[in-house]
Amino acid sequence: MKKFLLTSLVIAMVLMAVLPSVAYAKPGDDLSNNGIEILKKNPPKDLKNLGQQIKDFVASHGKKQYPPPTPGVIGPSAKGERYAIVIGINDYPGPDSVLTGGLDLFYAVNDTQAVSDMLVGVAGYKPQNIIVLTDRNATKSAILNQIAALKKKVKSNDEVVFYFSGHSAKYSDKVVPNCVHYGDKVGMLVWANDLNESNPAVLWDRELKAAFDGFKTDRIIFGFDCCYAGGFNELASPGRIVVMAADGKDGISAEYGPAYGPEIPELGPCQDGLFTYFFVVLGLTYGMADSNGDGIVTVEESFNFTQPILTGLTQQAQAMGQMMDEIPIMIDLFWGELKL
Repeated sequence: MKKFLLTSLVIAMVLMAVLPSVAYAKPGDDLSNNGIEILKKNPPKDLKNLGQQIKDFVASHGKKQYPPPTPGVIGPSAKGERYAIVIGINDYPGPDSVLTGGLDLFYAVNDTQAVSDMLVGVAGYKPQNIIVLTDRNATKSAILNQIAALKKKVKSNDEVVFYFSGHSAKYSDKVVPNCVHYGDKVGMLVWANDLNESNPAVLWDRELKAAFDGFKTDRIIFGFDCCYAGGFNELASPGRIVVMAADGKDGISAEYGPAYGPEIPELGPCQDGLFTYFFVVLGLTYGMADSNGDGIVTVEESFNFTQPILTGLTQQAQAMGQMMDEIPIMIDLFWGELKL
């Protein structure tokens, strides 16, 4: 386990080939007119000396290991049905990808597949209980309608997972100084209900919280692989767990895969958001986060596996003067540790 964690930390250094940036919506569109800033995953423009940076990182930090988390008590298992809503958007309004100044991503849809595969293959969810919304199917109304439909059927002993991978948005301090607009701290960037080809829509944290208020079950697990994900912290409530790829103040998330540069054999099959890759794929699906060797990986174990790796990567990137701030956050109000 320690060997793999060390290897993962070293390997993660190469992911700086896709450090993200923050970009405003184009002048004149609805989002910029409303003072909304799009927070998108984006690769850097300067990849020079990346190989030397990796070599230097291995030489100076190759022996660093993080202690495993102290194993906790596994909490009660779900007694009823288990449901999930999983959302990922590669195809955003506009023709260009993040490589050419647009919004289109490459691996957010892969993230939905990774989460679905984990829930079915590892956690034992029924495939028919997993709603997957990708690209143009992920409109604001479609997402809210699926939450409302689930709210009607969920019982008190059921379990619910909600997971999003894609861009996010917030109100810009340059336009709305020192103001959280109507309580909106951050939002999921999704498709408008009319599939507007020029302007995406924003599903704000306030709206998402309202949609999940009144669920009969307290056992809800939220996951956000997007920039400023920590802004979704108001979804926290007793019985729930909220895992977020980065903080809600200046946190920036990233994705990695061959689309951003030459394939690196050591990375293996990584074509995901960084948080999803470590938390869902390596931690939960492949069981690499099993800190006590009991054959069970809890949500907490996988987060504690992921957090130091991405924190270490962020620290190294910032030391090199590169833009990255992906330090995952978890708000865990579930009693004990939760096994999906």
